[in-house]
Amino acid sequence: MSDFDVQAAKKWLDEVPGRPLTDDFERQWEQFASEPKPVLTVFGSYDTGKSSLIRRLLVDARQEVPDWLTISARHETFEVRSVDLAGCVVRDTPGLAVGAQDVRGEANTRLAKDAIGLTDITIVTVTPQLATGEQDLIRALIDRQSSTEAVWFVISRFDEAGRDPDSDLDGYRDLAQRKVAELRESLGLDADTPVFVVAQDAFQFAGADRDVERDIWDDSREWDGIDGLTAAVERVGQEGARPLRTATAQRFWTQVVASTKEDLIHQLRELEAPAAAAVDAASRRDQWKTALAAADSAARARLEGVIQQAIRLAAVNHDSTQDQIASAIKSSLDEWYQEVGQAVDLLLQDLARSADRQRTEPSWQRLDAFVAAAVRDGQSDGADVTRFGPVLAKMGPKLMSSLIEIDRLNQKRLKKKVDEGAARVVDGWSQGDKEKAAKMVLSIAIAVANLIDNYRSKRATVNQARALGDQLRADATSVALAEWQSIVDQAYEAIEEATAEAGLAPILSDEAEAIRTAIDSAPLGDV
Repeated sequence: MSDFDVQAAKKWLDEVPGRPLTDDFERQWEQFASEPKPVLTVFGSYDTGKSSLIRRLLVDARQEVPDWLTISARHETFEVRSVDLAGCVVRDTPGLAVGAQDVRGEANTRLAKDAIGLTDITIVTVTPQLATGEQDLIRALIDRQSSTEAVWFVISRFDEAGRDPDSDLDGYRDLAQRKVAELRESLGLDADTPVFVVAQDAFQFAGADRDVERDIWDDSREWDGIDGLTAAVERVGQEGARPLRTATAQRFWTQVVASTKEDLIHQLRELEAPAAAAVDAASRRDQWKTALAAADSAARARLEGVIQQAIRLAAVNHDSTQDQIASAIKSSLDEWYQEVGQAVDLLLQDLARSADRQRTEPSWQRLDAFVAAAVRDGQSDGADVTRFGPVLAKMGPKLMSSLIEIDRLNQKRLKKKVDEGAARVVDGWSQGDKEKAAKMVLSIAIAVANLIDNYRSKRATVNQARALGDQLRADATSVALAEWQSIVDQAYEAIEEATAEAGLAPILSDEAEAIRTAIDSAPLGDV
């Protein structure tokens, strides 16, 4: 890892979408940096002998083994614990369970990874079979190091490697050298990276006991490798934390940036599908509104002609009654409504089918879940919308009011769909549509007939007749268009309901773009 610009990292963390993050991580670092002793963290899978290794070092140093240190081949360590040893703080971590699906295994792995984010030296333990499932994780750890002294490797429990040191010491040592070379090659380790081969409890003399005497391992000291590891720990303790802390700070802030970037990448993946669905909703809303506006314009032009023709025919027949006038007008309007009204109805049917089809797609389902979850959390005490994205969180009440309105329209759409599903359909029109059409046409016809009757009673001179005729056409057209407008308004409302999420398009798109910018500008350098 090249030199990492910590100040650039802090600046980036403060500019990441959402609230500034630097202060939170600064507190973590200051708490760690207040420890004057070097911190060594033992890290590895749960069966690599981490706890038995720490026990051996403590017993050899004539220190008491703490009650929390449990020696077992099973998951026994569930939190990070520490003990002072040879001028250092040595930490035991929960065993890695790479690929674990259970909650405990995942939690243990997360705690172990967090622990090595703040440590001066990581001591990675592996069995004689070397790292397998955890190899990618260990490689990532190596890549974050700024010096070869920052990570040590311990090939643990080597008395189980297949060579008996009592009967074949040369073979045992030869196998140890080959395993070290194999480990270096498989992980791409620098030649200066410390690798220790140890048998911390040769032939299981101590087993799971904590209360043991150091002379129990006297027969194995010649070859068990513990003296070399002990000397390395003591050297670090004597030198103190100061020579290590600059590199530790760089690793810490590097990891903070890397993990924050990973969070942003995950957040972006979660956001892209809902954002695309919202943009699609906005596009479809524009298309449907454009189509409806065209249908409305054509209907208005056609309606004005129908009204004028009906008035002209009725007005010249002086003997026609008001009921006859209304009937004639109604007949003309029926024809008009069947033509233009059905066009709007078909447009809305197409809209409904399209909306239903779109909502079966995963992106729409994730958008609906996003809205529902946000509304549910937003209506509860202590709601936290930050999990939906930092830019969204900034919008606060404005965002929540939008989400609540979208949810209301969604619920209304679903209820309407259920109600309409129960309605009887005739010739492609629901019974309710037929009744609304008849009511509208009849109301227009009656209103126009009343206007014509009023026109007749007031007609006197030719000039008066012309003025009254113009007024009649204007009033009749106004009445008819007012009724038609109610149909158009209902159609626009249906479009709004079917594409309710369109209002989120600019918000989600801005959020996604802000996250992409932050990801691209992450100051990771050559890490």
